[in-house]
Order: sequence, then C-alpha cells, then structure tokens
Amino acid sequence: MRKKSKISVFFKRTTLLITLITSVLVAGLLLFNEYSHYKRQKNSFRESYIIKQKEYIKQITQNELRSIRIDKAIVENKVREELKQIVEQAENLAVELYRKNVGVLSDVELKEYITKIIESFQSVDGFSEIYVTSLDGKGIAYYNHHKFKGENLLYLQDDDGNYVVQKELELLKLQDEGFIHYQKNADITTSREKFAYVKKSTLFNWYFSSDIYLDHFYDTLKQEISQRIANYRLPNGGYVFLNELDGTPLVYDGKVYVGDFKFLDGSDALKDSVFRMEISAARSSDEGGYFYYNWPKMDDTLAIPKCSYAVQYPYWNWLIGSGFYLDDADVEIVKHFSDYRTEFIQNLTRLFLLLSFIILIEVIILNAFNKKYLADFNRFFHYFKNSDVTKKQLNVAKFNFEEFRDAAIAANAMVASKEKMYNDLVIQEEKAKESDRLKSAFLANMSHEIRTPMNAIIGFAELLTFDGFSDAERMEHVQLIQSNGDKLLDLINDIIDLSKIEANQLEIKFREFNLKEFIEHSFQRNNAILMKLFDKEIDFILEDKIPEEFMLESDPVRLNQIVDNLLSNAFKFTEKGVIQLSAEILPNAIQISVSDTGLGISENDILRIFERFQQVDNVMYRTHGGTGLGLAITKSLVSMLNGQIKVYSLLGEGTNFVLQLPLISQEQ
Repeated sequence: MRKKSKISVFFKRTTLLITLITSVLVAGLLLFNEYSHYKRQKNSFRESYIIKQKEYIKQITQNELRSIRIDKAIVENKVREELKQIVEQAENLAVELYRKNVGVLSDVELKEYITKIIESFQSVDGFSEIYVTSLDGKGIAYYNHHKFKGENLLYLQDDDGNYVVQKELELLKLQDEGFIHYQKNADITTSREKFAYVKKSTLFNWYFSSDIYLDHFYDTLKQEISQRIANYRLPNGGYVFLNELDGTPLVYDGKVYVGDFKFLDGSDALKDSVFRMEISAARSSDEGGYFYYNWPKMDDTLAIPKCSYAVQYPYWNWLIGSGFYLDDADVEIVKHFSDYRTEFIQNLTRLFLLLSFIILIEVIILNAFNKKYLADFNRFFHYFKNSDVTKKQLNVAKFNFEEFRDAAIAANAMVASKEKMYNDLVIQEEKAKESDRLKSAFLANMSHEIRTPMNAIIGFAELLTFDGFSDAERMEHVQLIQSNGDKLLDLINDIIDLSKIEANQLEIKFREFNLKEFIEHSFQRNNAILMKLFDKEIDFILEDKIPEEFMLESDPVRLNQIVDNLLSNAFKFTEKGVIQLSAEILPNAIQISVSDTGLGISENDILRIFERFQQVDNVMYRTHGGTGLGLAITKSLVSMLNGQIKVYSLLGEGTNFVLQLPLISQEQ
C-alpha cells in the first residue's frame, strides 16, 4: 500500500531539495564560468604571446639584415675612400715632383723621372697599385706590369673580360674623377667584384687610376658578422642563425660553425626538410616569412615545436633567421597565472562555505515558517471542508501571512468577481502577447545591427594597442572605427526619430528653399557616397526637370532625410545597373522618384515594407541586413510633410519609389 505523506512535510523536503539542487547548479555554473574565463584568458594570453614573439623575431631578423647591409656599405665606403686617397696621393706626388724639377729637367726627362717614382708607389695595405695612362689610352706607368708601358691599352681586358681603359676613359669624358664598380659576372666562375678610382691629371695629358678587389675585405667582414651573430642571444634564450643558400651553416645553434656538414648533403633528413622550409619562407616575399618545425633546444636532443622567421640576403646568398620555441608560451602562462590559480582555489573554498551557511539558515527559517504556514493552511482546509463558502466568510484577521489573508479575501469575493477576473486575465494576456511580440521584433532587428559596428569598433581599437603596425595600417584601423561609428550613429538617429514620431514630438519646420539646388546637392552628395562606400557597377543618373528659380515651401531637412533613405535602399539592393533620381512639377504636386534596376520586391512584400521592423522576406534581401526602420520613418515623414509615397516594383526587375508633395505648404 502506498505510504501517505503530509503536505507540510512534503513541502519542507521539496523546498530543501530544490534549494540544494539550485545551490549546486548555481555553484556549478559559477565555477564553470570562472573556469571558462580562466581558459579564455590563458588562450588569449598564449595567442598574444605568440603574436608578440613572432613580431619580435621578425624585428630581430630584419635588424640583423639591416646591420649586415650597413656593415657591407661601411666596408665599401672605407675601401673607396682609401682607393681615392692613394690615387690622390700619387697624383699629388707627381705634381710636386713636376713643380720642383720643371726648368731643371726637360719634359722627356721629367716624364721619365716621375714615371719611375710612380712605378714604385704602392698602397700601405698592399692590395692596390697605381697606374698612369695617357688620355689617348697609352700605358705610362704600371706597377709590376712594365710590358704595358708605351702600349695602346684601349683593348686591354681584365680576367673578367672588362675593357678597363675604355671604361675609365668613358668616365673621364663626363667628369674629371670618379669611381667604377665592377660587378661579379655570374657567367664567369673566376669573376670577382672590385672598385676602381680614376682621376684626370694636369700633367702631360695623363690620368691616374687604381683598383682593388673586395674579396679579402668581404671575407674578413663575413667572419666578423658571423662572430657577432653567434654572440647574440635573445631574452628567451633563443639565437640568430645564419646559413648559406647551398646549405652551408655559418652560425649554427648559437655558435660559429666549423665542420663539413651541409643541410642538403642528404645525411640528415630532418635537417634537410627544415632547411628547405627555411628557404621557402625566406623566398616567400621580399621581407621574408615564418615557418614552423621541430628542433631541439641548445644542449638538448629532444626536438620540440618551434617558430622561426627567415629572410634572404641575395648579395651573398645568405639566409638569416631567428626563432622561439612554442612551449615558452606555456612557461609564461604558468608565471602569469600563478596568482590567478591561487585566487581561483580560494574562491572555490569561499563559495562552498557560503552555500553551506545558506542551506543551514534555510533549514532554520523553514522550520519556523512551517509552523505558521500549517496553521494558515489548516484554516483554509477546515474552511473548505466544513463550511458553505457561499455564506460563511473566513476570518481574515487570524491568518499569519499576508498572502493567506489576501487569499481569504479573494475566496470571500470569488463568486462575485469571477467574471471580472476572467475578463481582466484575457485583456492582460493580449497585452502581454503584444508586448512580447513588439519586444521580440525590436530585439531581433536591433541586436545584430548594434553589435556588428560595436564589435568592429572594439576590435580595431584593441589592434591599435599592439605594436608593430605601420602608420598607414593604424590610419586604416582608425578609418574603420570612424566608419562603424557613423553606422552606429545613423542607427541611433533612426531609433530617436522613430521614438519622436511615436511620441508626436518630431518637429517639422516649413520654409521656402530652391528645389533645383536641393535636388542637385542631394545627387552630388549621394554620388560621392556611392563611389566611396559601394564597390558596385552602378550608373547613377539625375533627371531634373525643375525650373532654375522654383521655390518649394516644405522642410528641407526632413525631405533630405527621405531622399537619402530611398537612395540608400537603392544602393544597397542594386549590385549593377542604373539608379535614377528624378524630379518634376505636376499640375498639383512636386514629384520626386528614385528608381533602380536592382533586386525588386514581390507583390506580397510591398504591402508591409513600410511597417516598423519589417524587411522583405527574400533571402537575397535579408543578407543585406538593416533594421527595417528606414522606410517606416520615411513614410511617417512623408505624412508629416502632407505628401504621399508609392512604390512600384517587380521581383528581379527593379523598384521605383514615387514621392509627391503639395505645391503649397499645409502646415499643421
């Protein structure tokens, strides 16, 4: 037989159970939210850390590339200056010898004397020699090359096939002195890069020259650069690596490499694969690129995920790069969130103690409540069991709780007020349904339109806080913030206008204005908007039949708002084709129309496009967004200007909105 239970006991147990379940659910929800927030913070921190590290290694690599180029330029400038100095010293020496011996020796003796002195002249470093040649191409003085003396050197070629004297004389035809840069010839395996300096002399129709090969200086410079890069360490323990394009490592694992290993020699498949990724990343753009791979840390053998940035220095066929290990992010997370984790555990403890205290207090309160509740409940029970409710009244003063007293009063008046209560409930239900419908319509249309520009504003504002963006990128972000701010402002203005219209507080100010100037200004302004904001193939044309001096008495601000709304819809729903703004004077009205060859509107949708919060139910229209307020505001404004608006449209063929305003103002 089923066991019977009292309502009071059931109520008490049920209340405690519900409270316990609710507390556990609330606690679980709070804990879940706290944990989710913790996970989001960790993921966000990790992503931010990786982005910053990527920017950092890119900056380090680019800085090293710039340093290499600067070091090379410094060496070349130094070589050029030394080359120029030795030539000028030799030429000055010749001039000084001439000055001291002119008149003492004949010209023939002077030439022979100066030539012998110059032939013994050599630079301090021993890498460059002085040559003297006549301006007609004959050899005068050539250190260690006496066979050239007196010879026609116009067709003399160096080891790389350069006509040296011809090139020098071509330069001296244009200027009295200057440098010649002999580049490496890729078709000649023995080709070397060198500088030459030539200077026209005032003596005997001569010019002085000297050249120097750069290989020795480059070799020394490369060693210095390699050593500098090997000594450089990133704050996270990383390093810069340097390789030649043929696979020869120059700086390997933070050290100048000495050995016979090459990445592409087939001895190590993993390293071969990583090096090929390095080449691909470096060649991905002029600025280089990122690549991901597994590589052991210094003094370790376990390969772990790593991200590196590499760039190519084509002049020496070098690959420069630096990287960081992805597990560094986890180490930083542990450091960054150690206090957060402690606080999280403390919050859990506080929450558990709070819930336990709440349940204890609730048990005490329920026991006290149960006694009074049973007394009131029993009065109702005995009343319905033993009394004729249509005659005997409940003693309201004996009830402990206000709710029971109200229930007693309601019971006494039940029969008399039954019909009234029923009618009131029906009315309230209808009001609630209508209120819910309007609220749903408003939220469904507004939430997306507000959230979209707000998300853009917040997102690009956060991007402005990050380093690494150029001024042009920051200006682009600012312009996007401003554009979305304007969209949000337009939306707010629509809501305000609709609210004013509904509250009958929108002010209309009638005055005379030149209608032709108004139409032309509206066309020009919207044409600028179309060209700036809409990347579409649209011909926007104006058909203006208004006389030059015609004055219309209306509200130009609100009329401008109407025309802008109609043109905005035409721009939005026309991908390509023609949009036309027309204006003419009819016998009894001014007619302004906006027509387009866009998507068009179905016959069923035309009946409701002027309702608030409504959009055409076609999928092609819904993808264009919008609040559904524009045409509702437009229709209200047209009515307040004592005009009327009609729409003619065929689905897929276009739409024509026709606005008619009275010729004479009818102010209300």
